[in-house]
Amino acid sequence: MVEKSDRQRERRLEAARGYLLLDMPDYALTELRAIRDRGGCGFALDELRGEAWRQLGRYGDAIVCYEQALRAHPDDLSALLGIAWCYKRTDQLPRAIAAMEQAYDAGSDEPIVLYNLSCYFALNGDKTGALSWLGRALRMKPSLRSWLSMRQTSTVCATIRTSSLYPGCATLPKIRSRPHGLCVWKVGR
Repeated sequence: MVEKSDRQRERRLEAARGYLLLDMPDYALTELRAIRDRGGCGFALDELRGEAWRQLGRYGDAIVCYEQALRAHPDDLSALLGIAWCYKRTDQLPRAIAAMEQAYDAGSDEPIVLYNLSCYFALNGDKTGALSWLGRALRMKPSLRSWLSMRQTSTVCATIRTSSLYPGCATLPKIRSRPHGLCVWKVGR
């Protein structure tokens, strides 16, 4: 009976992951609510719930879930990126930056971490920090340059364009605003 319960739990977790990839957080939450026994999947449950609440724009609920997940795995990049996003959306920029710095300590080889640090430093008005992190991210993964024209990075680009440190950056492309967020940030899973 235990094996069947474990398989059902894993199926529900996988279904929830799939729904989240399809931007269907309500369905993901339905799957997650159906899991009665946390078994050994407490972290996954908390992180997936956090992501579902984040996608629904319920950032306070997401933060609670991500905090619970991070108590179990304090260096998990997805949870750190998720909670940083939610802190940013709830006007807690210093906490967002702290979470991203923790993510950097845990995964300095992930360009998205450096890119997001650039975004958050730009939002915080720190041009030097924003440019430094952006430069490091671009050196690590040059293809991120295309994100400057594809994503809602208007704050980062505006910061760079107006920087007296790098006057040549004034020619960066102007960005159209998009309704959802700065970055897509899921890391290898």
